[in-house]
Amino acid sequence: MGASLANRDPSSRIAASQKRAPYTRSWKPVQGLTHSRPDNTTDLDIRQMICQVHAVVYPVCEFYQQYGRNHPEWKERTDVLKDQLGVVIKLEETLVAAIKADQACTRMYTMMRCEVCATRTFILWALRSEQQLYAATNFVLLLLEVPLPIMVMTTHELTINDYLFMRVPVDILVAHKSTELLAQLYDMLMAHAKSFYWMRHFCQYIRQRVPNVAPHAPPTATLTEIDCTEPQVGRAHV
Repeated sequence: MGASLANRDPSSRIAASQKRAPYTRSWKPVQGLTHSRPDNTTDLDIRQMICQVHAVVYPVCEFYQQYGRNHPEWKERTDVLKDQLGVVIKLEETLVAAIKADQACTRMYTMMRCEVCATRTFILWALRSEQQLYAATNFVLLLLEVPLPIMVMTTHELTINDYLFMRVPVDILVAHKSTELLAQLYDMLMAHAKSFYWMRHFCQYIRQRVPNVAPHAPPTATLTEIDCTEPQVGRAHV
């Protein structure tokens, strides 16, 4: 009985794992880094809003994966997303301001912004909003412009819910025949597909939806240009 309880105690397994790599590796010291930056009020507000949105959005994702959008209860299930749309818009604005104000956390905030853009795209798609194409385009352009480490981490985070937050933007762009932008996304993912398995899955999905997708497509727009065209009337209205 005592041995059984000891096996349930994770402390011994944690101690054993700390004697193996990568804990035993001699890491190079990072210049100027003596301690982690404590969370400030902005960090806490952002994390709280993200948790609030996820608590509402993820059950809708699970419902869609089980029953699809043609289920009689779909509209009732997605009505709760309308209130979250305003939260997501405020969250993205907060992140943009935080990126400008705190250069030390640019990567973290930018990655969060990418994930928020993906969430916003899913919400607008679930609500069948006419703004879903803008959101999908904005999200893909953001992925194309961020540094590679952020793109890699963001796309990995979006593997949750069976890659739904990546599949939905692709489906929207396919429905609106935005093949040039899809080709740019495909080209970027293919460049790193051998190193990251989730990017291979994304590439396979794009090929399924657009069998004749052509890599190395010329750029169609920049994120700055698309930001200037965001609908200003009823931004939270769907």
